[in-house]
Amino acid sequence: MMKNISIIIAGFFSLLLGVSCEKDEYVAPESFSDVTWYTSIRPGTPYQVSAGGFVSFRNPSPGKLTHQWEIEEGNFFLKEGFTRNDSVLDSFIDEDAGLISEETTVHVLFSNPGINRVRLYTTFEDSVAFTGEDTLYAEKVDDLWIIDKTFEIDVFDSIRPAFKVLNGDEEIINVSGEDGVQIEDSASWPEITIEAGESLTYVDLTSNGRPNARTWNLMGGKPSSGGDSIVTVSYYKMGSYFGSISSRRQGNELPPGSAFKYIPLKINVVKSSQPFVFDGNLMEHESEKISFNVTGETAPFFNEEDNFIVNVSNDVAGFEGTIEVESVEVNPNDATIIELTLAESIYNTDLVTVSYSGGAIMSLDERPLEDFGPETVQMYLGASILSNQDVFGFETPADKNGGALGWWGQHPQWSRSEDQSVGSASMQYQIDDYSSAPNVSTLHGTAAELGMSVPPGKYRMSLKVWIDPGTTIQGIRTPIIPWNLIQWDISNANKGEWVTLSKDFTFDKEYTEMKLQVHKADNSDVSGPQLLYVDDISFVELEERP
Repeated sequence: MMKNISIIIAGFFSLLLGVSCEKDEYVAPESFSDVTWYTSIRPGTPYQVSAGGFVSFRNPSPGKLTHQWEIEEGNFFLKEGFTRNDSVLDSFIDEDAGLISEETTVHVLFSNPGINRVRLYTTFEDSVAFTGEDTLYAEKVDDLWIIDKTFEIDVFDSIRPAFKVLNGDEEIINVSGEDGVQIEDSASWPEITIEAGESLTYVDLTSNGRPNARTWNLMGGKPSSGGDSIVTVSYYKMGSYFGSISSRRQGNELPPGSAFKYIPLKINVVKSSQPFVFDGNLMEHESEKISFNVTGETAPFFNEEDNFIVNVSNDVAGFEGTIEVESVEVNPNDATIIELTLAESIYNTDLVTVSYSGGAIMSLDERPLEDFGPETVQMYLGASILSNQDVFGFETPADKNGGALGWWGQHPQWSRSEDQSVGSASMQYQIDDYSSAPNVSTLHGTAAELGMSVPPGKYRMSLKVWIDPGTTIQGIRTPIIPWNLIQWDISNANKGEWVTLSKDFTFDKEYTEMKLQVHKADNSDVSGPQLLYVDDISFVELEERP
């Protein structure tokens, strides 16, 4: 609308310049009316403000006869003189203005949370219209043309954190947004005593001010901070602790706001009555370090290497023996994990076991780690050698039979699906009645798109399957080209969950294509509806121990 006004004014100046040489013939332009308004809200963004904040409104409409601004009870017109750096505007309230102002520019202080309305009522002698995202035409009342515009401002309340703390299913405290919490009153806060290794759950209940983010700060806990609405925190070290929450409203189109509140609960952590023991996850990492979990955080220790025995066997290489432990240390990021570094290399074809006895490793709450082992190490296999793993995970859709890049469905039973997947998609085999299925239902890998190259060597081939509980298919096939028939027995695989199937092979030639098949020769007694999914086909190179 300002552009329209500028064009009209520019026209006036052109008219004046054009007739300046003929002064006697000059005719003054007629007066005109137009409607426009401005606000301090950036164009294209929602009309939103925090409680205690203001919005400025201006009505410079040329040709207007009268106008007035009307606000709701609880909001206020402000006097001039404040700046955006003033955080409290109460001293600038115009007590004499009431709820109606005839000023061209007004500044409105909003105190009422929720939707607030500001009405602009303007009269004109001529018909006018506001053209914009919401076009508004004047209505004629008696001899006047009326523009009656109502602005709706969404006012966000101040944030007042609310939360509860649970010990298991038992609610320990429940703090509302109206509850004031002062650190000076901490001596009277409720207390809870828990054993090292036990957990508390913190639940954010904040609704006042519509926050969309928070930070928990939980002294002594693990994790000691978090941003989820519900966090479960374990305590491993003896001591007395408390915490706090900071609630925030953030985002480009939201009025910012934040509030902090202490959590009025003293947490006393005492020595656990449970044993401090090996807790699984014994695995090799890419670095060849071996790590395992224990049932508590571990205190610093030294010289524990001789208390571990690492036994290694490899039938193919004819190797059997122990490997010296070079160092033992607590994981620097997670004190429930202990890491071993070995003095010699190990290989993903090795069988490795770990035992511990007679040591002095202690938990943070002073419990000794009990002896364990021998326990078998899950070896690090490495990444698949397939250059385009997304294709073998059916991630990319394609407009062809089968629906997945790199594959072509000869039979309609095979189709890309996002119903079940390890990533974003998988390959589905589905038929309403298996008795009507073809003898062989085939999904072909297309060489150009597969990008498959498995050179001669030793490999572990793996794939993941998800089998519907009602499915009775016993086997599937994955022939690789040039021809090598690989069959998978799924008769004993768990149903209703993803299961990894693996086989080891020694190849004497390069393979560049593969297929997925369901063959009636493998499923002679199967009938009725069948549904399964295949995902994440991989080939991992097996290391030979020298």
